[in-house]
Amino acid sequence: FHVPIPIARRATGRRNSLTTLSASILTIMAKITVLSNAFLIAITSEYIPRQVYYWTIGNYSLNGFLNHTLTPFHSNDFPSIINRTLLECQFIESRLIDLSKESIFFIPFAQSYHLSYFDCNSTLADEIRSQIDFSTCYYKDYRLDHARNYGRSYMFYYVMVARLAFVIIFEHFVYSILFLVRNLISRVPRDVRAQLERCRYLVQQMYWGAELYAQNPNLIKKDENRVRLDEEHHEYNRQSTLPSLMTTPNELNFNACVSSEL
Repeated sequence: FHVPIPIARRATGRRNSLTTLSASILTIMAKITVLSNAFLIAITSEYIPRQVYYWTIGNYSLNGFLNHTLTPFHSNDFPSIINRTLLECQFIESRLIDLSKESIFFIPFAQSYHLSYFDCNSTLADEIRSQIDFSTCYYKDYRLDHARNYGRSYMFYYVMVARLAFVIIFEHFVYSILFLVRNLISRVPRDVRAQLERCRYLVQQMYWGAELYAQNPNLIKKDENRVRLDEEHHEYNRQSTLPSLMTTPNELNFNACVSSEL
């Protein structure tokens, strides 16, 4: 009893265009990711301003870096429509909530009032406001003083150039690592690559030969004659080297040695 075994032929390998498209999309997404990460690190990180201060103004030290990043602002420069008293009370209220119980502002206030009932027009608020100098406040930015209309300082441009330089160095470093890994670890084996290069070379030779024959039709007959002569010469050499099968081997003739003494 014989059981028929179906034999399926393996399908011919074909190149899928979707794979190439998805690889291109992933490559573009990787490049965008590297650039976005570089800009994110350069803009949000404090490492770059610290290094700029360390190598330019700090004399190889970070002493005074925090004060260097703050810009003074005079309260007299507020527009007239802004209620300065309300701003001062809001500042005091936020500080009372954030400071600990050992603060000099919280102790007298906590003895008789609660934070939720803070009144900006109360006597206690006026006393606290009188103890704080609200004529000048500081905010984090690289700007000039009020005499020069709070324009951008030169450190702002130094830091901006350093951030852009960091972006360029970062993305070049990542792309160079990817380039080295891509070239050191090949996706195609060497023997397959050699076969592909040989096929490409043969196709180029066929293309160039077709163009040459199209320009000079007489070369076709010359090449045909040359090929025919080469085949005849090869056949003649092959037949001349074959052993002769029709001839018989020579018989050995032995001369009788007759002794003279017999």
